[in-house]
Amino acid sequence: MSVVIFIIVLAVLILSHEFGHFIVAKKCGVRVDEFGLPTIFKLGQKIRINSDQPSTNAHTTMYISKEEFDILAVLPCNTLEKVRRIEKIGDFNLSVDVFGAQLLGLVLAEIDLDASGTLPDDFPLDLANEVTNDERFTGGTLAKMTAKELNSIFNPELI
Repeated sequence: MSVVIFIIVLAVLILSHEFGHFIVAKKCGVRVDEFGLPTIFKLGQKIRINSDQPSTNAHTTMYISKEEFDILAVLPCNTLEKVRRIEKIGDFNLSVDVFGAQLLGLVLAEIDLDASGTLPDDFPLDLANEVTNDERFTGGTLAKMTAKELNSIFNPELI
């Protein structure tokens, strides 16, 4: 009987956790077709090609298996935990990253611009903070950032 209760409690915990991602995405205006997708393990790197144009970068991604991840996970490193949702808005793709772990509460949106590199004036979303030129919001910097450091960016008067 205790095994059945354990399974029920575990299922409720997992479902409520995934539902939290669903609610945050909905509040951000992202259409969610499903939640609870499997984890994708990858190593990625973005390099700015031209420092005068921070939105132009080269991106390399290497997908790895769960087994490869487990082997690498024992090495000392910084990690970045996030769930990405992608929504098509007009001709643009909007990616919404909801961060976990030490960055819990951080939500970043990235708009894949066309070749012009400019956002149309009638784009249907207001931006809270533009962070394209802010090196603190690059993946490598975010992976090393503590919750206190993140809080100091948005609430400097509390530090």
